[in-house]
Amino acid sequence: MKVYHGTIITCNETMDVNAYLVEDAGKIVYVGDQLLDIYKDAPRIELEEKVLMPSFVDTHMHFASYALFASTLDVRDSEDFSDLEGKLLAY
Repeated sequence: MKVYHGTIITCNETMDVNAYLVEDAGKIVYVGDQLLDIYKDAPRIELEEKVLMPSFVDTHMHFASYALFASTLDVRDSEDFSDLEGKLLAY
């Protein structure tokens, strides 16, 4: 069992980012922002400036684009220029 501490990108439907991931025998048994007491004695790996993503995720999303997409305004569903203008002004 290993505890990873740092930036954990879950790649779930809401793109949650958590602080802890616990792996046991190759399986993820816990992901969250608080480390549960039952895992406190497990060896801990500090990620520091690194990021951990589960290996079964298709990273073809061009991982470097994640930060760009997460921090910009998505206007793909704009219906017309007026709708686009409203979204830009609100942003």
